[in-house]
Amino acid sequence: MTPPPDRKQTGALRARAALVLTATLAFGCETDASCEKDCMCHLKGWCGARWGSCEATRDQHCEKSEVCRINGLCKAQGGECVAGTDEQCKASRSCQHLGACRAEGGRCRE
Repeated sequence: MTPPPDRKQTGALRARAALVLTATLAFGCETDASCEKDCMCHLKGWCGARWGSCEATRDQHCEKSEVCRINGLCKAQGGECVAGTDEQCKASRSCQHLGACRAEGGRCRE
């Protein structure tokens, strides 16, 4: 039977695990270049680095994304891509197929 680890060892292991997790979260996407390599850049427009995570920091990020082409979410706001103008909604597949052609409340609506 193996003796249980002492409290010092357990505390040290927890501290190391917390440090690794913190470093991963904080430095996983420290530059726009690292975010641009991530698939969420192409899909959701999360191409800019901010506080260690990738998000939409410029309209250009959203304009190049799938959510712009499909849903008309082409404007960066609060780290996300949202519907900015009726024209963006009208150019989307959502307008063509579902009639969601009007920008309202950050989304394209009927």
